[in-house]
Amino acid sequence: MRILALLLLTLLVSNGPILGEEYVIKAKSGIIANFKANGNYWDGRAGIGHAPDPLVRVWVLALAKDGKRMPVDFGETKPARDTYTPVWAGSDLAHISPGDMLKIEVWDKDLYADDLIGAREFVLTQEMLDAATTGVNSPIVMDLEFAEVKNLRLEFRKGK
Repeated sequence: MRILALLLLTLLVSNGPILGEEYVIKAKSGIIANFKANGNYWDGRAGIGHAPDPLVRVWVLALAKDGKRMPVDFGETKPARDTYTPVWAGSDLAHISPGDMLKIEVWDKDLYADDLIGAREFVLTQEMLDAATTGVNSPIVMDLEFAEVKNLRLEFRKGK
């Protein structure tokens, strides 16, 4: 069902058939700053339970015929509990093709109000994927740094 919805949305916003390879995105791991940008702890005060509970949200935005970006896929990880070095072992987050925009947000999951750790947007290019390729049939690994996210490791795998 998800693939069918993605295909229909892609056909609505593209100028024809899907060009290039399609990749599946996974968030693998991260490193989060010890403190918020304002110097406060992520959760509570010093001591027990002050580490964040990070999760990753991704949106894929394709270029519509009118020149605007339209969301075509979305996914999020489960929160990693009380850690500055999260590892996410979950399922695929989203499908993306070169030329699509990738919007990434990393959040500290809280009971009442989540805290934004960092956000980044960029258009995924084939050159970026080629530069990050590690070997034949190996997943493509990309490391990003933004805001209070000291490292976010994403994996791109060819396929549907």
